[in-house]
Amino acid sequence: MKELSYDVERPLFDEAEKMLSGLAILGGESFSRFIIEDTAFSLCEYLPGETIFSKKEYRKSLSLMIRGRATARKIHGGKDLMIRSFEPGEIFGVAALFCQKDEYVSEIRADSSCVVAFVPQEIVSEVFRKSPDAAIAYISLLSQKICYLNDKLDNISAPSAISKLCYYLLEKQETTIAMQSLAQMLGISRMTLYRSLDILIENEWIRKEGKKLTVLDREALTRIALSEEIF
Repeated sequence: MKELSYDVERPLFDEAEKMLSGLAILGGESFSRFIIEDTAFSLCEYLPGETIFSKKEYRKSLSLMIRGRATARKIHGGKDLMIRSFEPGEIFGVAALFCQKDEYVSEIRADSSCVVAFVPQEIVSEVFRKSPDAAIAYISLLSQKICYLNDKLDNISAPSAISKLCYYLLEKQETTIAMQSLAQMLGISRMTLYRSLDILIENEWIRKEGKKLTVLDREALTRIALSEEIF
């Protein structure tokens, strides 16, 4: 990991400011410059495979992916499971903010060269004190996270592999992911994954272009996801 200097990497800081200006939970344009100029704000670069957050080593910060891609993973039942991925413009680390636990919920590793912006808890708190709208947006985000976790529980208890796949696709709408990683995340074999994909593709409910999967018929996928029928 390398912490970047504003004097040397100003274009990256400008890019980070632009992304921050689009985040309602941090006050949008009104606070993006304020955040960037705070001495506690940092921009860090990670090489592929480097750990950004681990259970024991993490920052009490709201983190924003500026460039690259990272994956959140968790060991469960002796298996290394992929929870979700983060791409430019997406935030993570919400579980690290305002939390009294000594451990982070998962491990986040860089899949490629990454640049991550860290907005520490003290800056986030100051934004919330100055902007009630930002605080409300943050509460809304937490509500969405609760819904997301409920969806994950539905996914885990889904009656079939194709139901698990449909839950995942409905959540993403469009995603680019290696089939091996997707099979591992869903807890199914690659052969089972390909069989499920074939059904969805043949019925024109999704489209597959290389690693890219695109949902074409949400209603059909929702029916399958909620169905007790096992394909």
